[in-house]
Amino acid sequence: MPVKPFCFMTQEEKSRLYNQAMQKTVAFAVEKLGVPVSEVALRELSPGDESAAADGTLIDVDWKTAPAAADAESWTEDSADLTAAALSSVLVANEQVNENTCITIYGFSDNTPDPDLTMLQLMNGSEKVMSAQVEHCYIEAPYGGFFVDNKGDVIICKWAPKDYIKWYLACKTAADKNVVLLGFTAEIKGKNITVSLLK
Repeated sequence: MPVKPFCFMTQEEKSRLYNQAMQKTVAFAVEKLGVPVSEVALRELSPGDESAAADGTLIDVDWKTAPAAADAESWTEDSADLTAAALSSVLVANEQVNENTCITIYGFSDNTPDPDLTMLQLMNGSEKVMSAQVEHCYIEAPYGGFFVDNKGDVIICKWAPKDYIKWYLACKTAADKNVVLLGFTAEIKGKNITVSLLK
């Protein structure tokens, strides 16, 4: 799957692709949740450690290992889950999308101080939904990019309620990373939130 680096994009193009991803996510949620657009709440995707989450914390996917560093962010992939120069799974085994929820991913950014990500792979159960070499996204900052088709439109990777979701990273070193998968969580309004990104 092609990944277009941020450094080759104007702000207008980034905005256009972000809005496309939002609209495609909503259409997918309407189809899979069986509700009208007015009943869809859209928010940014939120990973975390479910075993240590405070009450009321929204966590859409659960890290295999909770980041050990005291200053770790919600998007910190722990070094314990990474093998140098190999695809490494970073989510708990058999991780499933919550009921009445859809997840989409449309790109990534990398806030790692010394980034060395070489490949991303996303799976829905045993089906590979995205696999891409990403070293070209590190020519210059900001690091990362959008998933795009040959027409320059955004591609979203999709998971419906109860789908099995798997994320793999391949990095040159096995150190903590801050690779952010850019995505949305769409759910039935009122399930967790009532205020949506949708206007």
